Amino acid sequence: AVVAKPLLRSPPARRRWAGGSMYSITVKDRCAYALSLKLGNAPLFRTGVTALVDAKLSGPELGPDGLLIDFVAVQLALGATLAPLQNADLDRLRPFAGRNATAEIVAQFICDGLLAKIRELPGLPPVHVTRVEITVRTSDVVAASYVRENGMGLI
Repeated sequence: AVVAKPLLRSPPARRRWAGGSMYSITVKDRCAYALSLKLGNAPLFRTGVTALVDAKLSGPELGPDGLLIDFVAVQLALGATLAPLQNADLDRLRPFAGRNATAEIVAQFICDGLLAKIRELPGLPPVHVTRVEITVRTSDVVAASYVRENGMGLI
């Protein structure tokens, strides 16, 4: 009698972060601003927002001090990035002029500014941050995020 051998199946492929496991830190801040929105055919409307901002930085390895990046430095950089938005009319700020300053657009602005501010910090030890996610919460039930990722490093 011939005994049939069971078919061997490969385990399903798993998606992995480039470089494997990730460490992350999150710092938070807030700012209040006004803006106008034009959505579809609806009339233009003005609104004010107190945005709660989360900045999550991730990377595959820690530095020599056992830190991904100094969270105090990131907190200071986030505060400096948000300062021009505080009590501002976004319609009058150059980066937002002529466009809807949606939470998604504001999150991208914050991401760009935060990365620039962190890169300017004097004496920052080498870090390997490969992912930055900015979340802007405009209410207790609504949030929008912007993510920038580069396996070679953002900072």
